[in-house]
Amino acid sequence: MFLRRKLSVILISLVTLIHLDMCIAEDQEKKEVKIESIKAENISNDKDGNLLLEGNVLIKTNILDFQTDKASFNPSKGLLELLGNVEVSGLDIKINSRKIKANLKQQSFSV
Repeated sequence: MFLRRKLSVILISLVTLIHLDMCIAEDQEKKEVKIESIKAENISNDKDGNLLLEGNVLIKTNILDFQTDKASFNPSKGLLELLGNVEVSGLDIKINSRKIKANLKQQSFSV
């Protein structure tokens, strides 16, 4: 009887810890990318509502910073296209390229 109770307590504790760990991991993975600031020499919109940026473009988010010569951003879809001398930097990352496409909503990008 004592052994069963002890095993039950251990099992419940283990299940609780696993669930807690999964919840914490899920929260970290789903950290929303939020644009904090956008700077450029020229800023305009196209007919589809995309933001067009040219000249010393700097886009700061809560996770990464994007620097480039030219960019377009679709706010409703979270799509960002960077062209020219592109640099993406963050705490543990630095990428240089001529072209990068990013999906801020899905937290993904391709070079």
